[in-house]
Amino acid sequence: MKDLATGNGVGKNTGRAFNKVMAAPRDTTPFQTITESLGRDWSNTPVSCPQSVGYGGAMGPSQFIPSTWMLYKTRLANLTGETFPDPWNARTAIFATALLMEDNGGDGGTRESWRKAALRYFAGGNWSKPANAPYGDGVLRHLDKIQAEINILEGK
Repeated sequence: MKDLATGNGVGKNTGRAFNKVMAAPRDTTPFQTITESLGRDWSNTPVSCPQSVGYGGAMGPSQFIPSTWMLYKTRLANLTGETFPDPWNARTAIFATALLMEDNGGDGGTRESWRKAALRYFAGGNWSKPANAPYGDGVLRHLDKIQAEINILEGK
């Protein structure tokens, strides 16, 4: 991130300029709060680059956008004991993912509830649009691969 006012930035590895790294001020303001609270420099803390549509700006292993992270900050602090939860900390990010998936309906215990939760993570209110279906289907394929490996380890 290089410009909080516009949300524009540059690629970490290439130095290439990117527009729409983050939605300003929706995500740039929380990003500044998050990084400063964690003692990081917002101008050189890596985030995801934008895709072909929409914004980038997702943080850490679970790829939360800053405004969403702030919605989970208090619950995460209560669970982890961290004063200010760190989206770049893998343990904290996994807790956040679990909370988000539960809030998105992933605790329904069915493949369809898991798919729907993943699609809500990916597309928010647009989760049911057919164009987003490949994402949900891909998540289920990953789930199946992981379960197959667990089955091998369990001797099934």
